[in-house]
Amino acid sequence: MLDSLKESLNLIWKNKLWFLLLFILQIVFIATLSIVSYNYQLRIVEHSNAISEYISNLNLDEAAVADNFLQQKSILGDDPLMINREFNEILKNIRLMLVSLFLVMVFFMSLGWTLANKAMHKIGFRQLLGLYSRILVILSLCLGLIFTFFYFLLNLSLSQKSLEPAMLLPKYLLFFIFSLVLLHFMETALSLAHKTGFGSMIQDAFFAGIRKFHYALGVYSINFLFLLASALVFINFYENSIIALFASTMLFVFGIVFGRFFMIKTFEKID
Repeated sequence: MLDSLKESLNLIWKNKLWFLLLFILQIVFIATLSIVSYNYQLRIVEHSNAISEYISNLNLDEAAVADNFLQQKSILGDDPLMINREFNEILKNIRLMLVSLFLVMVFFMSLGWTLANKAMHKIGFRQLLGLYSRILVILSLCLGLIFTFFYFLLNLSLSQKSLEPAMLLPKYLLFFIFSLVLLHFMETALSLAHKTGFGSMIQDAFFAGIRKFHYALGVYSINFLFLLASALVFINFYENSIIALFASTMLFVFGIVFGRFFMIKTFEKID
C-alpha cells in the first residue's frame, strides 16, 4: 500500500500535464452534473409549486366540504385531476434527470479512467480505443443496473409509496448494500482494464475484488480521507463561503483523480 502510494505520487509529479488534464476534466464533469441536475430540479420545483398553489386555493373547511358533498361536487376543486397530472410531470422529469445523469457519468468516467491509464502506461491509439470500449461497457453495465432500479422505482404510484413504507424500506436497504458491492467490483474491474481482455477482466476483478478486498479497502479509506478533509475545509471556513467552496472542491477533485492513480497502481502491484 505504501509503495503504491509513493509510486502514485511520483507518477503524478512526472506526468503533471496529464494530471492537470484529468483534474480539469473532473471539474467539467462535476459542473456538467450540477447543471443537468439544476435544470431538471427547476422543472420539478415548478410542478411542485403548482400543486401547492392549487391545494392552498381549495376551500377545505367543514362547511364547504359538506356542501360540495351534498351537491356531488369534488372536494378537490374544478380540476381534480390537476394534482395527478402535475405529479406525473414530476416523475417524468425525475426519470429524464436520471437518464441524463447516467449518460453524463458514463461518458466522463470512461474518459477519465482511460486517460488515467494512458498517463500511467505507454498505450497506442488502437489499444486506447479498446481500453475505452472495455471501460465504457463496464460502467454502462454496473451504473445501468443501479440507475435502472431507481428508474423503475418511480413507477410506484403515490398511494403505494405512502401505504407500503414498511415493505419498501427493506428493499431500499438491500439494494443499497448491493450497489456498494457492485461499485466495489466495478472499481476493481476498471483498475485492471488495461491489462487483459474483457472476459479476463471480469474474472480477475471478481477474484481480486474478493481475495484482495483489504487492499481496496485501504484505497477507499485514503480516498475517504480526502473527502473528509474537503468537508472539514468547507465547514471550518464557511464564513468565507466562496473561498471555502473553491478550496474544498479542489481538494475533493484532487482526491478523485489521485484515487484513480492509486487504485490502478495498487491492483497492478497485486497482480
